Amino acid sequence: MARGARQLPEEGLFHVLARGNNRAEIFHRPTDYLAYLNLFQKVATEFSVRLHHYCLMPNHVHLLVSAGPPRTALSDLMRRVQLSYAIYYRSHYDYVGHLWQGRFKSLWVESDKAFFLCAAYIELNPVAAGIVESPADYPFSSYNHYASGTIQTQLSHHALYQQLGGTEERRQGVYRAVVAERQSHRDDDQLTVSFPIGIPGRRIDREANRDVSRNVPISSGR
Repeated sequence: MARGARQLPEEGLFHVLARGNNRAEIFHRPTDYLAYLNLFQKVATEFSVRLHHYCLMPNHVHLLVSAGPPRTALSDLMRRVQLSYAIYYRSHYDYVGHLWQGRFKSLWVESDKAFFLCAAYIELNPVAAGIVESPADYPFSSYNHYASGTIQTQLSHHALYQQLGGTEERRQGVYRAVVAERQSHRDDDQLTVSFPIGIPGRRIDREANRDVSRNVPISSGR
């Protein structure tokens, strides 16, 4: 039976995961990671998709993106990116067969807190996998762009990050605190780092004066 169309909101924030077939490595050299990012950036210009955070692990990728409208923008983009990288991979390595393990997976990120939890989770993948001790030591993620100002032209700042502070230094400091807290509380999805009031995407229960936004589950994905 054919699989039905992926049901996604018309537009929003999404955590995207794509794996190598049978969990095999899809990146072997630094040039492979860069090739994937450049392909993504090139294809994204043709669709309503912006890349905010990412981590490219040896056998899978994590992306936090804004996508849509239309509703099909994310699926269309990922189909092109995965095909383009598969062509690149086959041209550089002696490989036949499927490079990717089926279609990509996506989770709708519904709140400001979920956005930062997801971004931190993505960039902590190399730490959780035992590859590095600090996310700053892993060169194939967006962490250093947001935490220390290392420019990565493939990335687009989301308004939520921009509202972490009035200066870039302030935003970087708050973001480092967010990731550090996520690293120390990896199992409970809790954050106590303060965010500015009125961030877009936060839904407030006016009577109770509390945040009632719902967080998406952030699965391990490793």
